[in-house]
Amino acid sequence: MEIIHTETNRGKKAIIVDGYTYRKINILKSGDVVYICSVDKKCTKSITTDAEGVAIIRTKNQHVCEYNPSDRKSEAKQLRVRSRKNSGDVSKRPSTVVRNELKTLQESHLEPKDIKNASLALFFGLPFLTPDSIEDSFVEDIMGDAPNDNRCHQFADYILDGYVAETSSYPPLMWAAVPDERNKRTNNGPEAFHSHFNGQFYTSHPNIFVFLDVLKQIQTTTYVKMRSLNNEALVRRAETERLRYSIDKYNDFRTGSISRLNYISALGYKFSAVTDF
Repeated sequence: MEIIHTETNRGKKAIIVDGYTYRKINILKSGDVVYICSVDKKCTKSITTDAEGVAIIRTKNQHVCEYNPSDRKSEAKQLRVRSRKNSGDVSKRPSTVVRNELKTLQESHLEPKDIKNASLALFFGLPFLTPDSIEDSFVEDIMGDAPNDNRCHQFADYILDGYVAETSSYPPLMWAAVPDERNKRTNNGPEAFHSHFNGQFYTSHPNIFVFLDVLKQIQTTTYVKMRSLNNEALVRRAETERLRYSIDKYNDFRTGSISRLNYISALGYKFSAVTDF
C-alpha cells in the first residue's frame, strides 16, 4: 500500500493510505509511528509505520466510518495542504501557488471546483482586516485574482451585496476587526446560553411558575460567574496558537513585511472551514 505524507487542517503530521487520512497519535519506543483514522472519531482503524514512514508495519481494526475514498478527494486534500504551506510566500499570488502545485501531481483526478475552492479560501482572511479596508481588499486582492467562472462571480456578488458594501445587510463594521487577544471572534457564549436555557423546558409553553424558577436559577448562576470575572479563563492550546499566529501575521502586515494579499492569504488558509469536497 502506498503511503502519502500530508498534514491535518491544524498542521499536524498525517498520512493517506487507500484514500483514507490517518493522523499521528503516538511514537513507540522502537521508533515506529502509530496513526489512526481521522475521518470519524468513532473509527478505531490504525496503521503503524516505520520511523521513516516508508513501510507499513501492521494494521489494527477495521473502518467503521461511512466514507467513500477516492483519488480526487486525496488530491484535493493535498492541494489544500500545499496551498496553505505556501501561503506565506510573499513572492507568489494564490492562483500561481495553486497552478504550481497542480503541476506536481503526476496524474490529476481533481475537478475544476477543487481548484476554485482552494482560491476561495481567501475570503476567510477578510475578517482580520479593518472595516474600512474590506472593500478595497475584496476588489483588488480577491476579485482581481478570482477564477473566471460564472458561479464564482455569483458568489462574489452575494458577498458584496450582503457583507462588503457599506449599504449591505451585514456591513464590515459588524464582523471585521484586526486580531486582538481581548476580543472573542465567536458567538459560542450566546449559543451555549440559549442551548442551556432551552434545555430547561420540556414543553413549548411551560407553566409560569416553572419559567420563573428557571429564571431564578439562571440569575444565581450569573451572579456566580460575575464574581469570577477576574479569574483568567482557560483557553485551549490550539486556540492560543491560532490567535498568536494571526497576531504575528498582522504585525508583519502592519510593518510592511508582507502585503495585504499575502496577509489575508495566510490567515484565509489557516482559518478556512473544514470541507470534504
